[in-house]
Amino acid sequence: MKHPIAVAFGIALVVAIVAHLAITSNMRAEETPWALALVWVLFPFLWFFVWLFTNGIAWWKDITRR
Repeated sequence: MKHPIAVAFGIALVVAIVAHLAITSNMRAEETPWALALVWVLFPFLWFFVWLFTNGIAWWKDITRR
């Protein structure tokens, strides 16, 4: 994996957009501001943990190639 931070950003962005669309497809945004805020407040944490996971995969691939 050449750029795990970019991959993690893409995955986190897709997950956050899907969560946003799932919330707004069932209810209007005015009815659930707390849920939408939670999705976007948790986005940096999601990005960080996906980045750790993708780095772990890259590290594992690197050490098992030897």
